[in-house]
Amino acid sequence: MEKGRSVFIIIEKIVTIIPENEIELINELKKYKKSLFNKAPELLVGPDCWIPFINILNYFVPVIKEDWQIEIKNLLQTA
Repeated sequence: MEKGRSVFIIIEKIVTIIPENEIELINELKKYKKSLFNKAPELLVGPDCWIPFINILNYFVPVIKEDWQIEIKNLLQTA
């Protein structure tokens, strides 16, 4: 069975893609990432960590239309 991707690592990559003027989104992602520091590695690849992360993205990026949003979408879709 293939091991999933760690939401912690994906957040680190995504924060570098988001424009600096998206302050609220960046702050929410950093706050969520901070809350993950004490989680077991196997939890970081599971739905308990991924669902809240995706909910944050869906809240702040309800429609994907800008280049940085498309880049994030592509990053999330890659295996």
